[in-house]
Amino acid sequence: MMPGEVDVGALKLVLKSRHLRPGDVVRGRLAVTRPLEARRLVVGLEATQRMVLTRPSLLGDVLTFRTATVWTTHLELDHERTYQPGASFPFELIIPSAALEPGWVTVPGGVAARGEIEWCAFSLLHRPWTTTLRAKVSLQLTRSPARKRPRPRRPTRPG
Repeated sequence: MMPGEVDVGALKLVLKSRHLRPGDVVRGRLAVTRPLEARRLVVGLEATQRMVLTRPSLLGDVLTFRTATVWTTHLELDHERTYQPGASFPFELIIPSAALEPGWVTVPGGVAARGEIEWCAFSLLHRPWTTTLRAKVSLQLTRSPARKRPRPRRPTRPG
């Protein structure tokens, strides 16, 4: 299995690249590897953040940890039907251009998000009458380096 690939039995999520920048397009495909009935086939992007909270107790303040989804989007690739092995669904999702800017999202409760935000691409094969199959691939976002303009070339003299 390649680094941008996750196989959860009947569902295989494959990304072209896991190393991206804000504003980039996440390209990949979702493949079904065995026959399954499902209501819908979905892919998406999700940003989560681990938060450290304090709460009062009888012995003083206690640290608690919570993971909150601070941003999510999804795309429905297909509808209810029986999915056959070998079925493949290409997709493209855009990472927000402000994804690494401080304070661009708020966590539930209205507190500005601070600290490391983790990004992932996810897929799910929705089957409400049994277990919904899910796959996740973590993404590594980096800031775009300042682009240098190429220096114009000077024409050479024929000699």
